[in-house]
Amino acid sequence: MARDPRFAAKMLRWHRWLALALAPLLLGQALTGLVLVLGDPVARMTDPAVGAAGPAAPPARLIAAAQGALPGAVVYRLDYPGRADAPVQARLVRADGAERFAALDPHSGAVLRSGGFAAFPLRLAEQWHYRLLLGVAGIGVVMLGGAGLVLIGGSGLWQWWPGRGKIRASLKINPRLPARIRLRHWHRSIGVVVAVVLLNSAVTGLVIAWPGFSLPTIGAPAVPPPPTGTTQAQVDAAWADGAARMAPAALHDLRVGSHGRVTLHYAAPGGNVHALDRLVVTPDAPLVLTRAATAPPAWMQVMPFHAGDIAGWPGRILVGAGALALIFLTLSGPLMWWRARRKPLTQKA
Repeated sequence: MARDPRFAAKMLRWHRWLALALAPLLLGQALTGLVLVLGDPVARMTDPAVGAAGPAAPPARLIAAAQGALPGAVVYRLDYPGRADAPVQARLVRADGAERFAALDPHSGAVLRSGGFAAFPLRLAEQWHYRLLLGVAGIGVVMLGGAGLVLIGGSGLWQWWPGRGKIRASLKINPRLPARIRLRHWHRSIGVVVAVVLLNSAVTGLVIAWPGFSLPTIGAPAVPPPPTGTTQAQVDAAWADGAARMAPAALHDLRVGSHGRVTLHYAAPGGNVHALDRLVVTPDAPLVLTRAATAPPAWMQVMPFHAGDIAGWPGRILVGAGALALIFLTLSGPLMWWRARRKPLTQKA
């Protein structure tokens, strides 16, 4: 079936203008996504060394050390490492909403490093990738970028489709062509080759971001307010209860809420490294345990596809290659547009 040339021209214009409008956002998502895919090697290079192995320090000691190093900030979360030689990371928030971090020796509780996002590049990449450091509004912008990437990828594939039997020939690049034509062909061919990977990242990213977005809360701060009314003794008691109930599962993170509420997440059994069992401890109330295997939220099910973990390191390499390709596409697209606008002016001159 022949395409309508007028409709094809409109599709190409929409593809170009949408890609140009979203290029800065998609470039940021590609860069931070690549950092997160390389998270373990980056962490090994940037994490400070911990001391000799020993019993785990209780969370109250870690909280006191972090808050002592960063006066005016209150710990709302402790992230426990998946490696014995890695530090615990404390997340803190000040009354003005500014976020701070501290790397702590998991055995002695000593502060190894503290500061803002500049001192913790992985946290910066994580929070930018998910919410652009803007809270719920940032999540909405990220979702807009994901939806736009689906439209850009779909329209690009529609524009390229050469018909059955012509796919290989349509992806070839003639090295004798002028540089600007070769750039256009590289843009087309790389976009086609990684289209499935990028569409997977966009769709799964939308599923992951959706639960955190709500129009009534679009002005909500990026991080929760500092918790109040929870003592360090209550945090340690919740930690001890969790260790007794959830052993031998590894603690993933501990979140301090207000009025004695403490939430602990543990690695759930099974092959999904992102699946977490949740234990909520509240004073004068029964423990509430939610098993990931019983009612996993959508983000836990799609995160292995988004991060590439579903296929192990080959999957992560594939997702990383997709991020590199998106970086090229978001740079080559505006460059082609600029050259096309500049050419008539040059010819006129």
